[in-house]
Amino acid sequence: MNCFDYYILRKRYTIADLINPKASLSKKDRQSIKVLIVDDDEFMYEDSLRRVGFNIQKYDDIESIEAAEAYHIIICDVCGVGKKFLSPKEGAYVLNRLKNTYPMKEFAVYSGSLFNADLTSSLQNIQIIKKDQPSVTS
Repeated sequence: MNCFDYYILRKRYTIADLINPKASLSKKDRQSIKVLIVDDDEFMYEDSLRRVGFNIQKYDDIESIEAAEAYHIIICDVCGVGKKFLSPKEGAYVLNRLKNTYPMKEFAVYSGSLFNADLTSSLQNIQIIKKDQPSVTS
């Protein structure tokens, strides 16, 4: 599917759609949004997002870039994931590969780690959700 087909056939979902889903999306829309979480720790918003009807899949790590193909929104930790890719940037490397492979998808970093300058520069234009942030959903 090329970029033109994507916009004609599908709406582009964003992280903002997760913030107040009942106000911005119908139950049917929430069920159709596929969200991938890649984190070796617990994702504190997983139950809340499921309760309001999002289609959530959580992996402790990701085996391949193609494993994310079916998802609209991908949220990934930067530490402790992406081990199969043997990059010192771990999850940041995975996010960049995903973003280059699937530019029409929405991405966010979910991490409690402080970012060094090298990691921060490699995560340009990717939203950052801190693990200690009060809430993603309303």
